[in-house]
Amino acid sequence: MYWAVFKELYLQRLETYRPGTMFNQNVRRVLDRFTAYRAYADAGFTEITQSDLEHYLARRRQDRWRGEPLSNVTLNNEIAILNSCFAYGGPKGHRQHEKHRLGLVYCPPQLGLLAEDELEPVELSPTQITDYLPATRYVMRSFLRKGAA
Repeated sequence: MYWAVFKELYLQRLETYRPGTMFNQNVRRVLDRFTAYRAYADAGFTEITQSDLEHYLARRRQDRWRGEPLSNVTLNNEIAILNSCFAYGGPKGHRQHEKHRLGLVYCPPQLGLLAEDELEPVELSPTQITDYLPATRYVMRSFLRKGAA
């Protein structure tokens, strides 16, 4: 099976489970970018290897967004999308999530997630807290009113 055909098959599967969501558009962008970076429009799905995924990740690390390098959180989201896509082409199994796989390859390529920076706690001043609490109450009241309707 060609990579382009497999990619569209995977995207159609996503559209079945989550029709018209932004997630599907993001997955399409990641898969299209993978295709463009590796020039795999006419390659077979089984020809894609672990080194291709590593090459894609190296290229993405060089990309910039608003002049800044991409964060590991962004790259991990793309890695998760690619891992999920390639797992779909992996071997069938007896577990529920393995039954719907295509069985095209025995061991699909996968990437490990990158280490993410720990977030530093932000200390709020007493005036920020006093400004924040009424806004929170307002949002919660409007949320509860909409939920009751």
